[in-house]
Amino acid sequence: MIYVRLILLCTLASQLSAQCPSPSSLPTKTAEGKSMCARMYEHNSVDVNASCRGAFLEVHIGQASPYTPQGWNNRVSSMVVREGCTLTAYDGGPFKGTPRDFTGVIKDLSVYGRGFLRNSWNDELSAYSCACTFEPVDCTPTAKWELIISCDNKGHGNPTKCTYELQEGLSIGNSVTRGGSVSSTVSATISSEMGATFAEIGSVSASSSVTESFSKEYNWARSSSIHKSATTLKKVEMTAGPGKTTELYQIVGRCGDSSVFTEKYKIVSV
Repeated sequence: MIYVRLILLCTLASQLSAQCPSPSSLPTKTAEGKSMCARMYEHNSVDVNASCRGAFLEVHIGQASPYTPQGWNNRVSSMVVREGCTLTAYDGGPFKGTPRDFTGVIKDLSVYGRGFLRNSWNDELSAYSCACTFEPVDCTPTAKWELIISCDNKGHGNPTKCTYELQEGLSIGNSVTRGGSVSSTVSATISSEMGATFAEIGSVSASSSVTESFSKEYNWARSSSIHKSATTLKKVEMTAGPGKTTELYQIVGRCGDSSVFTEKYKIVSV
């Protein structure tokens, strides 16, 4: 009896300590590896620190489900929607009934009415779709040492100094932003998803015979550059000796038309 009571108390304590994650702390990928749009939970509470409990259902960007998966019809009680995204819920089957858009943290669906003299949205969701103001990160990432600029001093008898402003940070491509501007919070969530994508890269490749001897290792998971959702410039000075050429190389990641200019660079004389 004491053992059973202990299990019940531990379970209750676990449920009470549950907390709705913030939209920015949602994983950027679902368990299936698709771009996260929202999470829907089976339990709710007026207290955000005790809501979003029990089993949850993940929704990816662009998903449109005319029916909820088996066991989830009229079961959703709370949800968290990713930054820049909107989950549209339906209460009458395949995209029928009263639609309602949800964004951010919805800790308790029972406080949301479904129209005149109708019950709340708690345990009433039967179909849904989820869309965002941006496209999911869908690419095969690559990374290599790229030649950025050469300081050519061949044919001259004195040293030559070259100054260059090196980019660092993430340049989000138009294919992700749809050619428009995005807010800083949306840029941050795209950066996180881009970081998760680049973390899958095992090594950095060479771009020429010069870079064959360069390090092939770069820790994308700990990269500060990939989480800078706008590029900054860093002043780099190079000196080419008489009759020499000095080259500036940088580890650059590419993901479709998005690019990550890392803080890792190297200057060599050739």
